[in-house]
Amino acid sequence: MSLQGAPFTAGFMAICALVFVAGMVNPSVQEQIFIRFSQVNFAVAAGQWWRLFTSTFLHASLAHIGFNMWALLQFGPPLERQVGSLAFGLLCMACALWGGAAAYFLTGPRSALVGASGAIFGVFGVWLYASYLSRESPMGQAQFRSLMTLLAVNAFISFAVPRISWQGHAGGLAAGLIIAAAWRQLPSPATSTERALVAAAACGLAIGLVLWRSK
Repeated sequence: MSLQGAPFTAGFMAICALVFVAGMVNPSVQEQIFIRFSQVNFAVAAGQWWRLFTSTFLHASLAHIGFNMWALLQFGPPLERQVGSLAFGLLCMACALWGGAAAYFLTGPRSALVGASGAIFGVFGVWLYASYLSRESPMGQAQFRSLMTLLAVNAFISFAVPRISWQGHAGGLAAGLIIAAAWRQLPSPATSTERALVAAAACGLAIGLVLWRSK
């Protein structure tokens, strides 16, 4: 899968890789990165809402970052080229924030969360919604069946493997589906700016709810 025409996806992956390599090279740097930027719920409750965003770029292991970057490479570039980089970037951030918000609301104060899974599940949700709309055609039906199978496998992994946040996955997926549905309601043909405004509103709503809960 090519990154051509997908600067946000390329930049997102580069930041994740650089942060991960920095931690591997120097464990003390990794410790400080996780202390300062991971989503620790009691820190979010103290007003550090930005951790919902910064934790997206942190990964706990080589397998963790490897799987996430592979998934982003599969689903990200074609969607970014279709909707525009600004809209796609804000979509990813909105889904990451909603994934973090779901984990914040549904887990305890000492729970911690890292990883890009919320954003990736959100991108997956947009593809799932699009394939659902085209399910009457043979190609759309095959794509929808394939994506539903992939979703079922990931759902099983989320519940079966310890220390995976199913809450973050579910929050990101739900945000992706809702944003895709909202994009569908825009006057056709929708511009990248219009899509970006919808995603930006979703970002603001997630942050607002977390801040309201944190009072």
